[in-house]
Amino acid sequence: VEEDEGGIIGRAVEIVNTARDLIGALLGTGDRGRSWREA
Repeated sequence: VEEDEGGIIGRAVEIVNTARDLIGALLGTGDRGRSWREA
């Protein structure tokens, strides 16, 4: 399957950011989630 690497990377980044937000919410570390997004 040939796709633009940018599109795949973009999806991966969105999934990772969403996962971090969910984990941060579960652990109560919202600040960490924000810092990860800013980095």
